Amino acid sequence: MALEKVEAEKEVLDKSHQFEKEKLERQNESSKIALENQQLELERANTKADEIAALNRAEKEKFNNNHQAELNAIKAKELKDKIKRDRFWGWLKAILATVALLALIAALILALYRFYRWTTEEPLIKEVERKVEVEKIVEKPVEVEKVVEKEVIPDECTQIRRNGKVYVSCDGVTIDGAPTISDSGVDNVPDLITP
Repeated sequence: MALEKVEAEKEVLDKSHQFEKEKLERQNESSKIALENQQLELERANTKADEIAALNRAEKEKFNNNHQAELNAIKAKELKDKIKRDRFWGWLKAILATVALLALIAALILALYRFYRWTTEEPLIKEVERKVEVEKIVEKPVEVEKVVEKEVIPDECTQIRRNGKVYVSCDGVTIDGAPTISDSGVDNVPDLITP
């Protein structure tokens, strides 16, 4: 009995051990499945992140390529404009140099012609054969004194102006402060003596 009891206990223990072992295996399998699911999710997330990063890199590369193309177009246009300006200034310099060279050649030709005429022709002004003396007249300003005579009028006489002429009256009647005889109030005007 005791043996049966021990065997029954052993059997119960084996079953419980088996049950626990199966339980642990199921937990292990569920953990593996959960771990695999997590790894799959992580791989999906990494794949999405990689896809997003790849898209971002592609967009950035496309933007950089477009930007670089625009910069290259601007540089090409600036280079083309610079070449046009340089060509214009080159032609202008060539024209100015040609005009200056032609002017210099013309000046040299005129100078040679003038030098030729000086050496071959007789001078227009000939030598003086006789001397002519010229009298020198010296004028000196002379101060002339002008004598002005002034007639002195005695105190008992008066000067009267009429029609722009000055008359002197010596009858003893004086007229003071009136611009004309009629304004002075004198009725009897004396005979005027002409100067």
